[in-house]
This record gives sequence, C-alpha cells and structure tokens, in this order.
Amino acid sequence: ARSGAASAPSRAPSSGKKGRNDDPDPDDSDDERRRASYDALHGQLLRLCTRDGTPEQARNSVYAISSMIRRSPPQSPPSSGGPAGRAREERKEFEPLLRALANPSRLRVPDDHDVDADGGGGIVSVLSAVAAVAECAPYAFNAEGAGGKKGWGRRALDFCLDTALLGRNGRLAAEDSSDGESTGARKGGGGRGANKRSRSKKTDDEVSVRCRMLCGAIEVLVSHIRSTIANGKLGSESGAQSERDELEPPPSEHVSRVFDTLVKIIEDGGAMPPSNERTSPRDEAELRRASAVGLLRLCDPNLRLEPSHLSPRAWHVLASSLLDSDASSRASILSELSAMYSCAGRFRAPPGRAPLAPSLRMASLAALCADPAGDDRIANGGAANAGARSTDGVRLAATNLTRMLRATCQHVAARCRSEGRGAERNFEARLKMKLMPEYCVPYALHLLAFRHETASAAGMLPGERDSDAEEEDVEGDDDEEEELAHSREASQKMLK
Repeated sequence: ARSGAASAPSRAPSSGKKGRNDDPDPDDSDDERRRASYDALHGQLLRLCTRDGTPEQARNSVYAISSMIRRSPPQSPPSSGGPAGRAREERKEFEPLLRALANPSRLRVPDDHDVDADGGGGIVSVLSAVAAVAECAPYAFNAEGAGGKKGWGRRALDFCLDTALLGRNGRLAAEDSSDGESTGARKGGGGRGANKRSRSKKTDDEVSVRCRMLCGAIEVLVSHIRSTIANGKLGSESGAQSERDELEPPPSEHVSRVFDTLVKIIEDGGAMPPSNERTSPRDEAELRRASAVGLLRLCDPNLRLEPSHLSPRAWHVLASSLLDSDASSRASILSELSAMYSCAGRFRAPPGRAPLAPSLRMASLAALCADPAGDDRIANGGAANAGARSTDGVRLAATNLTRMLRATCQHVAARCRSEGRGAERNFEARLKMKLMPEYCVPYALHLLAFRHETASAAGMLPGERDSDAEEEDVEGDDDEEEELAHSREASQKMLK
C-alpha cells in the first residue's frame, strides 16, 4: 500500500470557497485510506500465498491474514463472539483462499514441465500455505463442500496422505527422482534429458523437490490434527450454540494412518514413500526429521493421542530417531523434545489451562540424550552420539520435568490421603505409576535393552528376526514359530 499499489480515495472538487459544511470529514478520509491500504495489503498477501511467494512467505502471509481478521478493518461490522462467529469469519476469509490452493491445477505432483518452469517449488509453497490455513482456520479447513461433497480441506488431506505419501493415485511416477532425472529423461529425449542432467549436478546439501513436497504433506497432516483437536476442545468449553458450531475431532482411523505412515518412514531410514526408493542421504535425513518432529507434535500431552495411537513398537522407532546419524536432523528432533519437556512452543498449554507434563515413557526418552560428544562409542554400543551442545537444553528440560512430576505426585498423594482410604489405595495402585518420575526407569531400561545397537536384543521386537536364515528356519517349523510368538508377547509384557 505504501508503494502506491492502492489508489488514493477520490475527493470531491473544491468549489473555491470552503465553508464549515464543505470540508471533508477527516475521520471519513482516514477510514477510506485505511480501507484502501487494508485491501491492497490483503491482495498482496493472497498473491504471495497462491502465486509469487516462497514457502516461508506463503506461510507468513496466511498468519498475517489470520491476524487481520481478528482485528476487523475499518467500517466493518463487528462479528459476534463464540465459535459460531469465528466459524463465519474463517469461512468468509479463508474458503476462497483454500479453494484456490486446493485446486487440482496447483495441488498436484509436479511433472517435468513444472520442474523446468520453476524448479517444482510451487507445490512446496502451496502445501506450506495449506498447513498454515489448517493451523489458523480449522473451521474453514474442516468445512464441508456444497451438496455434502468433500470440502477443500478434505481434498488437501487426501492429496497429502493418499497421493503424496501413499501414492494410491499412481501419479508419483512422473515426479523427478533424487538425482534430478525424471521418468521421461531416463527413457531418452534429447534436450529435456540434458536439462535434467544439468540439474542433477546439485550438492548433497540440497533437498530435492520431491522430498520437500513430502515434508510439506507431513506438515499439513500434523497441523490439521493438532488444530482440529485443540480448537474443538476450546469450542466445547466456551459453549457452542449448536452441534454444527463444534469441531468434530479427526476420525481415529485417519489419525492411526498418519501415525503408522510417519513411523514407517523413520523405520525405513527415510526412504521415499510409497516405493521406499533409496535417495540421497540429505533427502533421507530430512524425511526422518520431518517424520520424527511430526510424531512428537502428535504426542503432545494436550492432544491425548499418545496413549492410544503410539504403540510400544512405534515408541521404540521414535526413540531411535534421537540417535539419528545426521547431526542437523538430530538437533532438530532434540530441540522439539526439549520443547515438549518444557511445555513451551507448540506444546504450551491453551489459555486458562495448567500445563500438562508428558507421559513417563516419553520422559524416559531423555535416557538416549545423555551421550557425550566425542568419537568413543564403545560404551554406547556403537550408537551415534547426541552431542553435548544438543543435549544441554534437553538435560535442563528433563531436570525441570522431573521436578514438576515429583511436585505433582506429592500434591496428588496429599489430596488422595485427605479424601479417604479408597482414594489413597487408588493412588498407590494406579496414579503413582503414572506420576512418580522414578517410574521412568523401567521404560528407560526397556529402551536400552531393546536397542538395535544391542546385539543380544536383535529380533526381539514384534515382527523382527535376527537374520534371514532364522526367518527361513522358523517358517518351516510351527513349534519354533509359536515359541517365537510367545517370546515377542513376553517382551511386550515386560514393557507393560
């Protein structure tokens, strides 16, 4: 607006002799200028979201638009409060933007032409903006389409999970591979293949478009689940006027699919889904980082998803990401874990609520963050060291978490004693095992005993075997298969 994009408000011609009644109202003139500036800024932000912006600019533009609708522009009628008013504001402001972002012409896997035109980064910016809309405008994102059809937010989720991560629509074959060669380039084709080969001369530090798209899809799925659950609880507490004003939580099947997909990416070492294609080390490290950070955010104690959706096996896989071989990915994951322990950042409690500490099995992950810096890994079974700089914040956060858990445990114990013998027995039998920080030790021992670096524990987790030879032997012997099944069940009972 300051650069002249907005046209100045028109003024009536002067009659030469001004009187008191002929002077324009300065308040009206200021409102017109502010309104013009508001419209011009709004248009520029929308353009950054849909056409010209980088992923960071697209995300920040959505945040700016969300802040602008919280403060209505001049001469706009005030909106009614409560979930109903917020839902109307969000749908009015964000549904056109979401429709433009989720349009099939934008929300699609880039082909060779897109990579030649803009490097294929358009889909990354679109997914970044979609994730921001899911976070800032959950009512608009979860709104149904006309005639009971899928809404634009639902279509974006289907693209991220089914098309990008699971490849069920079969469109990933046209995507460029990690070395910069597309399917068409591998088959031949002179000029196009030469352009692909020139793009393949990238440094190992660069992340491919396909990897950035998959990371953006993970961000959309995680942001949608978090925002829908958090705002749904706030809406129910504030008193929605009708059931339609409340946000329904995501289906349990959808949440489980997201958990399973992220766990599988970490378990496969960051191989590109859905074909598990091995790519560059930088791409694999970035995918592992995005998946582990997404899992930690979904295990936010405020969401209450971790007890029902993070299985013991998935917990072990998540723990293995803390010892990732890539230093930058490991530092990012440890930073997210530190925020969880501190109840800060994305893990902070909603307004008016007390902070919730993570569960004891999540707190026990700190046992894998205590490795010192250096090359001596003999005492740690050959595991990758976390590094002193990365673990300082986690150690401090884990210490504060232990103090908070102990204070909470003492407070609950005193309250149960005051309520009677029955409440005190309930504390001794159930609550103490969930609150007392000393009960982190069995979880930590279980993590250390069943690590992949521990040779004696190889094949003890459900679904694993020591070697291919053992697998062939077990397949032909029903008795040994049954014995192995009992062994796996016993290993899980140890955790329980």
